[in-house]
Amino acid sequence: MTSVKKIEKITKAAKKLDCAVLLKTGRPPGVMLAEGEVGKAEEWLDVVKNLRYKNFELMKKEGVEGRRLDIPAGKVRQLESLKDYGIEVGKDEVLRKWWRLHMGGGMILLHSLGQEPEKGLEMVWYDTRTRSL
Repeated sequence: MTSVKKIEKITKAAKKLDCAVLLKTGRPPGVMLAEGEVGKAEEWLDVVKNLRYKNFELMKKEGVEGRRLDIPAGKVRQLESLKDYGIEVGKDEVLRKWWRLHMGGGMILLHSLGQEPEKGLEMVWYDTRTRSL
């Protein structure tokens, strides 16, 4: 993820939709985790899809309870190394377990399993890594 214009669009969408976003920018792989209210994270995902990243792929859906990222809603944190990204994700036990299990790439969309969907959260992962055939 090196395109300044694409990162700006991701940041604007995060602010507009009150999503907390963690980006791994620079050299591949490009990795992103977004967290927001149910519906808003899906809108944010639509913005990302419209940026037409290569090898963008939805891999799995899981449920989450409550906020996991240590990033305020509407803000984006950018990290340039995968090591730093792993450390940041590792601050939360649930995210750390997921990262260790799935850090090979792909994308995940996490939905809250709360009783009131409008109060739930969604999380979106993606990886723009180039894959060989």
